[in-house]
Amino acid sequence: MDSILPPADAILEKLEIEPKSVRTIKSAKKRSQYRAVINWLTRYSSSVGAGNLEQVRGWLEAFHHLCELEAWEKGATLLFSRLETETREELHDQLNIWGHHTELNQVYSRVANQISPKLNAIILNSLDRLWTDLGDYDKAIDYHKQSLAIDEELGQMQGVGASLGNLGIIYSSIGEYETAIQYHEQHLKVARKIKDK
Repeated sequence: MDSILPPADAILEKLEIEPKSVRTIKSAKKRSQYRAVINWLTRYSSSVGAGNLEQVRGWLEAFHHLCELEAWEKGATLLFSRLETETREELHDQLNIWGHHTELNQVYSRVANQISPKLNAIILNSLDRLWTDLGDYDKAIDYHKQSLAIDEELGQMQGVGASLGNLGIIYSSIGEYETAIQYHEQHLKVARKIKDK
């Protein structure tokens, strides 16, 4: 079975983790966490015929160790790294495709509001999609509105448009059609602005 994971060396380089320099870290706790990240990325391999979650277990464990280090951006980098699947999805998107909602909620919740605003907007948008899929529309709306506020502040018009459109869909799903129409009209205005640029 071919691995769906990119080479470990490439991921460590992307994360800016140099295995040889880890031994120079003075804090034993920090050194131990980095060693765990390296080991999970380089030594873990799933058994033949393992389920899809087990195939990415090493990455998920490395992610959690990065969060213990409060290396939030590195953790997010791992979530946004592409797998070597036919569709080349990012890890977090692939987890969603596979339907691993519990794991998704765990990883998103760990980095939400800990990373750069641009990445945070993506994470919040992903959380709102997750909760929409799970039918918790109140949570989905809350995350959409948080994502929308960040995208508006950053001038990320595509993110603004996506959030407005998604809010329209959610409000339509719960029968609040007037509110849904308002969000869809705002989405249309944003889409036209983007097209005109």
